[in-house]
Amino acid sequence: MNAGLQYRPFQWLCVGSAFSNVLKTNVRYEGGATDTLPGNVRAGMVMSYKAVRLYTDLDKLQDRTQLLHTGTEYSILRDQMIFRGGISRRVANDFNWVYSLGFGAKVKLISLDYAFEGHFDLGPSHIVSVKWRFK
Repeated sequence: MNAGLQYRPFQWLCVGSAFSNVLKTNVRYEGGATDTLPGNVRAGMVMSYKAVRLYTDLDKLQDRTQLLHTGTEYSILRDQMIFRGGISRRVANDFNWVYSLGFGAKVKLISLDYAFEGHFDLGPSHIVSVKWRFK
């Protein structure tokens, strides 16, 4: 079970939190082995000023050190084109920082997003998504 809260105290600020695997989900594999998925707590905020948004959150997975994620995005042409950049501090390789860059484009009901990240396990990773919004 997952749960979340979101609150907007000002037009330019939104804060929220999310709780994942509150009931500690058990997974059973075909060979009979089982795992319990750990609980996760995440809290963050977004601040907006004109065409710039700044995001930051803390992520705490059960029995692990907390993770910090922060990033920014700049939108032009009324959110038709968005440029993004961010950093994450992850539990791997002595807590090194991971950098990411990306962009998004919207045309009518279709959105395209691309991101590049130097992933710890996978090396340089390209992430692409296409969304089609129904009205």
